[in-house]
Amino acid sequence: MDVWSIIEGRRITEKSTRDREEGKYVFIVHRKATKADVRKAVEKTFKVQVEKVNIMNIRGKRKVFHNIPGKRPDIRKAIVTLKQGQEIKDL
Repeated sequence: MDVWSIIEGRRITEKSTRDREEGKYVFIVHRKATKADVRKAVEKTFKVQVEKVNIMNIRGKRKVFHNIPGKRPDIRKAIVTLKQGQEIKDL
């Protein structure tokens, strides 16, 4: 898998903003990406050292809009913890 196609975006919520102070960053990653793939992609893209990677799959919610049932897409979320003193400045 190409390093540049692993990270699809970032997840910005109140909790993820609060976790940035602890060196934790939340990304939306490719559905088939592993922890090792995410570690390599973050280290190469942002030039930082990664301490830990946690990955979770999130099912999309079922919704109804004008009596038409639908579903939001499933996503794979990665929480990346950086080593002490490291930070991502681009975010």
